[in-house]
Amino acid sequence: MHAGCVVDIPRAIRLKHAVVNVRAKDNACFALAVVAALHPSVEHADKVTQYPDYRTVLDVRGIDFPMTLDQIGKFERKNGISINVFTEDDECKRGAIAPLRLTDYKRDRHVNLLYVLDDRARQPGHFAWIRNLSRLVSAQLSRKHHQKYICDRCLHYFPTVERLSAHAIDCGRINDCAIILPNEDDKLLAFRNFKRKERAPFVVYADLECTLEKNEEDTAKTGAYQRHRAFSVGYYVSCAYDESLSAYRSRRGEDCVPRFVGELGELAQRVKAILASNAPMRDLTPEQREELRDAAALCHVCGKPFAATDAQVRDHCHLTGRYKGPAHSTCNLNYKDSHVIPVIFHNLSGYDAHFIIEDVANAFESSVELLPLTKERYIAFTKNVANAEDRNGCGTCVKLRFIDSYKFLGASLDKLASYLDRSHMRILRSEFRHLSEEDFELLTRKGVFPYKYVDSADKLLETRLPPRESFHSSLTGDTVSGDDYAHAITVWNRTWDAMLLHTGIEFELLTDVDMVLFVERGVRGGLSQCSHRYARANNGYAPSNDPCEPSTYLMYYDVNNLYGWAVCQPLPSSGFRWVEDVSTLDVSAIPPDSPTEYILEVDLEYPRYLHDAHSDLPFCPTRETPPDKRQEKLLATLCDKERYVVHYRTLQQCTRHGLRVTKIHRVLEFAQSPWLRDYIELNTQFRTAAKNDFEKKLYKVMNNAVFGKTMENVRNRVDIKLVTHWDGRHGAEAFIARPNFHSRAVFGENLLAVELRRLKATFNRPIYVGMCILDISKTRLYEFHYEYMAPLYGDKCRIIYTDTDSLIYGIECEDAYADMACDIARFDTSDYPADNAYGMPLRNKKVPGLMKDENNGAVMTEFIGLRAKMYALRVCGKRDTKRIKGVCRSVVGRTITFDDYASCLRESTEMTCRQSRIQSKLHRVYTVSETKLALSPHDKRYVVSGSTSTLPWGHYGIPR
Repeated sequence: MHAGCVVDIPRAIRLKHAVVNVRAKDNACFALAVVAALHPSVEHADKVTQYPDYRTVLDVRGIDFPMTLDQIGKFERKNGISINVFTEDDECKRGAIAPLRLTDYKRDRHVNLLYVLDDRARQPGHFAWIRNLSRLVSAQLSRKHHQKYICDRCLHYFPTVERLSAHAIDCGRINDCAIILPNEDDKLLAFRNFKRKERAPFVVYADLECTLEKNEEDTAKTGAYQRHRAFSVGYYVSCAYDESLSAYRSRRGEDCVPRFVGELGELAQRVKAILASNAPMRDLTPEQREELRDAAALCHVCGKPFAATDAQVRDHCHLTGRYKGPAHSTCNLNYKDSHVIPVIFHNLSGYDAHFIIEDVANAFESSVELLPLTKERYIAFTKNVANAEDRNGCGTCVKLRFIDSYKFLGASLDKLASYLDRSHMRILRSEFRHLSEEDFELLTRKGVFPYKYVDSADKLLETRLPPRESFHSSLTGDTVSGDDYAHAITVWNRTWDAMLLHTGIEFELLTDVDMVLFVERGVRGGLSQCSHRYARANNGYAPSNDPCEPSTYLMYYDVNNLYGWAVCQPLPSSGFRWVEDVSTLDVSAIPPDSPTEYILEVDLEYPRYLHDAHSDLPFCPTRETPPDKRQEKLLATLCDKERYVVHYRTLQQCTRHGLRVTKIHRVLEFAQSPWLRDYIELNTQFRTAAKNDFEKKLYKVMNNAVFGKTMENVRNRVDIKLVTHWDGRHGAEAFIARPNFHSRAVFGENLLAVELRRLKATFNRPIYVGMCILDISKTRLYEFHYEYMAPLYGDKCRIIYTDTDSLIYGIECEDAYADMACDIARFDTSDYPADNAYGMPLRNKKVPGLMKDENNGAVMTEFIGLRAKMYALRVCGKRDTKRIKGVCRSVVGRTITFDDYASCLRESTEMTCRQSRIQSKLHRVYTVSETKLALSPHDKRYVVSGSTSTLPWGHYGIPR
């Protein structure tokens, strides 16, 4: 984006008389607009002769005109000015304004500028001075004509200057775009997606395979030594109501993907014809007729009763004629068969999408809607099949929605297949009816494939299986097991909606921008830190016990389903208001199950006498940049806190343990209840009854995903357009010309991804729930340490390592296992061996919130921790556990040893490793070899010189 020349301001903006457009003949319209703001003219404000020469009052050395957005920061620093830039919002009505670029730091000399596009193609845009922001945006904010004091960051207004000043503190810290909030009419969030209760009539399950060709390009520069090319696609069309319409197909060859996409288009045409049919309702049974006459009957769609004035209808399936039940007329009208055909790949986002997206985008004359993470990585995407519109002419067309099953079935296909009973393999058996039971048994497990060996399609024509060595994987460094090789020779729906439906909860969304910013500041994730970098156990259960030394244990405790426990607590849902007189609030007297809940903004003092006792796990972590570091981290420090946003239960806990509240700034009050408890306990019951690891993980994910949805960060969403043509309103040229154009990626001659800067963020999620869950969850870990372990062991116990829901302890005591048995109500010991050496009773299986011995009774003998997410530990009878964030576990297990950790700690050196991974570049997929930093002794806490201990920042023992 760049700007210069003379451009007329759009008429809708010009009529507001809020913008000064200086008429210049060169490309310095930016500088002239700034001069107009600094030296305003009363008369003829649009004439350049009314102002001093910009070269005499501004430092523009090193600034190139026409001005670009990325130069404005440099201009600000050189001139001691802060500048916000606004532009027209293309997605709103004509004349609507949104921020395009917001300053990082607002100075006394501050200027708001408007950037407008020239209607002439390929011409630069133009800067003008916004003389009166309130007049410019007031009409789009409210129809009321009273005085408005408008924030020039989020574009919300306030009744007084004082309110605006108070708001600006939070907005300046965290906000970088316009904030859109629900209005009073749509601020309630409840389950409304009733059509999602029905199964999709048609679903496609697909997978593809690739050859791994040797990459002939410069591998030394890119590290890409294999090019992945799709050679085979197999897919199964499943019809929910008529098995005769279900079928399996496969396509092989260089054109397998375009043929697959073309056949999906043909499927959409057939589905269009099927959905357009309307099977008459079958005759009702006597029981169904009685249900219709029952005055107490509920609408089968929304589950609500019928009022006397409600029109009641008989709802039926238009595909089969099956009677569904009584329904409100409006519910029936909105309860239509889905026109979406889900096309499901396992790991679509990470792999398959790269091979199909170009053909999907260019097939049929219609657009692709993305749910993107980046320009070439998508959570899901939808293809509108334009020529598959319904015959009613209302414009509803069949859509192909490509989604990733790995997002909700987080296990490999091999694992998932192993969990299926033979009785569940009905579809597979129907496709191979001719096979004997013995031969069919060979198909019931996932086969192995020599990916590295098959570097061309010609290898598939070979009639003999390659040797076992050909099955070696460069990604894992392993080859197939002897059993898998022998087998190869032989064979040659949405957790959030589920929660809303089950609980019936109706959320009140925040409509006060200060409340939104207030809650956002209280969001802090899980804490991970290494407090003591080395520890060794010495006790009667350890193999190298020294009776002359004190008895010490290493215990690895993990909280059962921590977030599952937290969401069972009373949580907010409605009734949000600011407490007017905060001096009357006694936080310590509020019970945990109070119907009223509070989030507070306070100043906290951390007394020096607590520093040693709290050194391993300080209260109230904050996001800060550690000294001599560049990246912001979540730090648990002993510093005093200012304007700290905290849940009342967390505040109660930390003040019980010595922190002092020196000032209460603001208090947000709301109603609370344990509205999620039933849903979480239901999933916990399913998890307890689970028969395999996948099912256990699935029901844990079902719980955690609810929490994740409440924490959805709408600020992180990206706006990416996938375009297949240059001209037109939705062509590449139009998107690139937009003022909020960010970047583009060219995937092919007819495929381009354009990323646009986000101009606004719509807050339509109950983020206050996520913030409270995070704060409440931390109280469980702190309670275990400060109210159980510390009183039990005193200074004989120290926390060695902390990671969100787990604590590794070093304890000096006679028998840590006997102590656990004495307090068995605090622990889940259900996974201990029945004949364990400690006489530990097996109790409390999967009870959320209880502590569990992660080693299940196996004795932990040694621990080395270099920093957060980088540690190793030794446990009797098991392989060494080694963790390094960002490095593949297989690489860590194969190339990094326990002694490497010890060497890094002892010699304070770093260690790198080589790893292979699959990477895409412009939707071309390669196997890439790269060097990664594996081990590093540099920690986010202060490392005590000559010691393996660390201190939290703010500790009195750290030299200033």
